[in-house]
Amino acid sequence: MYYVKMLSPKYFFLLSAVIALSHGQCDTGSYVNKLHTWNKGYVAKLYLDQSWLANPTTDWTLELTFKNEVKEFKIWDADIINPVTTNNYVIDVSTVKVMNKCWNPILYQCQYLEIQFMVRFPDDVSDESSMDYDILSTSEVVTYNDMTTGTRTYCAPMAGQPVTPAGPAGPSPTTPATTV
Repeated sequence: MYYVKMLSPKYFFLLSAVIALSHGQCDTGSYVNKLHTWNKGYVAKLYLDQSWLANPTTDWTLELTFKNEVKEFKIWDADIINPVTTNNYVIDVSTVKVMNKCWNPILYQCQYLEIQFMVRFPDDVSDESSMDYDILSTSEVVTYNDMTTGTRTYCAPMAGQPVTPAGPAGPSPTTPATTV
């Protein structure tokens, strides 16, 4: 006899991200440049290559999944929509979903989306160089100016900032853009 246990949405998303990452179904155009580190966290800038876009966008969302639960996540260039909050920070999260501000909804193929954020480690962590609270994966959903949508899942970010312009336009054979 088999027993099936339902996963909570949080763990289902995390498991889905791990499966996607392990099967090479993610975009490698993701970077994180840690601008400031200290024994309780870091401030960093996330760069996402937008060359996969079919058209300019009218809005975007990102779902960030961390390797482990962070004590605090804070962002300035986007609004946190899940978990629901009126602040620019959330506490004790392993996944967070953010949406563009009113002044930055338009993205183009020739750019990187750049978002600055802060991560605070749990109280019992004091290793400034810890990578246990880094981003594991990022999913991006956009609405194009023709009202269709697209989505992209990025692999764990590479360290540092991009050294080349956003890549050539168009989906690759292994990571096609999804439109509805």
